[in-house]
Amino acid sequence: MIYADQFAEWQDATTDPFARRRSGADQTVEDANILIVDDNPDALRLTIHLLERGGFWRIDTAAGGREALAALRGRTPDVLLLDVHMPDVDGLAMLRSMSVDGRPRSATSVLAVSGDASPEVRRSMLLHGAEDFVVRPCTGAELVDRVRRLACRTRSLNSALERLSLLDGLVRNPDRHRCRRGREN
Repeated sequence: MIYADQFAEWQDATTDPFARRRSGADQTVEDANILIVDDNPDALRLTIHLLERGGFWRIDTAAGGREALAALRGRTPDVLLLDVHMPDVDGLAMLRSMSVDGRPRSATSVLAVSGDASPEVRRSMLLHGAEDFVVRPCTGAELVDRVRRLACRTRSLNSALERLSLLDGLVRNPDRHRCRRGREN
């Protein structure tokens, strides 16, 4: 099993090792939408368990690349945990597909996950759009911390995109948003 040692420790633990933490300017990110894509059902279950222990609760899964691409057409998660090596559509092919797919005007941060620690795989995933890369096995605390940082990053990016969209509306339609002075008596 991928995270077997950590799973055994946490299953027996009497206290939650991940107290709800806050990120950024006192903004919680535990309600981030997370999509985990992995063809290994044990890895999916364990990753869900670790993230739930870390306070995350809006977690969806896809059992492969095709299923994930279909899910991404309907919504945009805040964080995508993406297994690199999958039989149907691998992580690299997913990243390539996402970049040409006409994504909506919102951000998704990608955490590539792999048992392959080769620099070529890491470099390839990061060059094609993953923001971070973690090699399995890793500690549950490391996984949760990386997801938390990426969720905070995504929230910041989406907030900036929203502000830019508002500014774009002001620039394109200045008359519609012109301030008018009231009459002074």
